[in-house]
This record gives sequence, structure tokens and C-alpha cells, in this order.
Amino acid sequence: MPKVVTILLLLGWMLVGCQPSSNPSAEKASAIMNDTARYTRVQWSDTLLDFGNMIMGDSIRLTFNCTNTGQQPLFITSVRATCGCTVPSYSQAAILPGKQGFVVASFNSNRAHPGEVHKTIYVQTNTPGGDNQVLAFSGKIVQPVQ
Repeated sequence: MPKVVTILLLLGWMLVGCQPSSNPSAEKASAIMNDTARYTRVQWSDTLLDFGNMIMGDSIRLTFNCTNTGQQPLFITSVRATCGCTVPSYSQAAILPGKQGFVVASFNSNRAHPGEVHKTIYVQTNTPGGDNQVLAFSGKIVQPVQ
């Protein structure tokens, strides 16, 4: 009988221990995005940047600045690039009304092809329609002169 109890306890512990852990950040972002009373407004300084020409093999950092023009704190809850050549980062803390935040796109031309490039970044914020904000940049990658 003690063996059966021990086995059942071990099985129960394994089942509980094997459950996926919850992500508090994702849960918080979801709660913010679903609470329309906490919606605010955002104004981007630029939504399209042109970096001009860059030499193949170089990297560049492009900054998209935004201002919280609403009455509630602004949260950038998610930022994703459409390709592996661009790595985004962004303001992690709440952006208070009247204050500024940012999204930075680090672009590595080694992971792209020579010629014209057009890259897109999708930003999620706690604003009406905030799950589809689009930032973009473009330019031209040229081969180095030999």
C-alpha cells in the first residue's frame, strides 16, 4: 500500500511539474491589450525611414520615436520584424502621457541581398487598433568597391 501511494504521489508531481509555465509578461500584455479603459493614443514621429545607401556587410540602427498623446500610460507590448535581418528593440517601461518612447530596428545587411530593401516592423500597443501599427524602412545595399 505505501508503494502505491508513493507511485501516485510521484505521478501527480510529474504531471504538475510538466505543465508549461505561464509567461507573466505575456499575460500582462494580454490584459493591457484587452482593457479598453486603459487605451491611449500614440503619435509616431516617422513611420517610414530611408537609410539611403549602405555597403553590403554593414549594419545600421534606425530609431522610430513615438509620443503618448493620450491620457493613460502607453505600453508597447510586442514588436516583431518580418525577417531575420532586422532585430527590433523597444521601450519596455510604461510611457506616461506626453512622454516619448521608441522602437529601434537593428538591420544587418549580411542577412539580406544587394539592391533595394523594404523592411516592415509590426508594433502592438494599448491603443485602438494598436495591434496593427506598421513601421517600415528602406534603402539600398551596394557591393563594396574593390
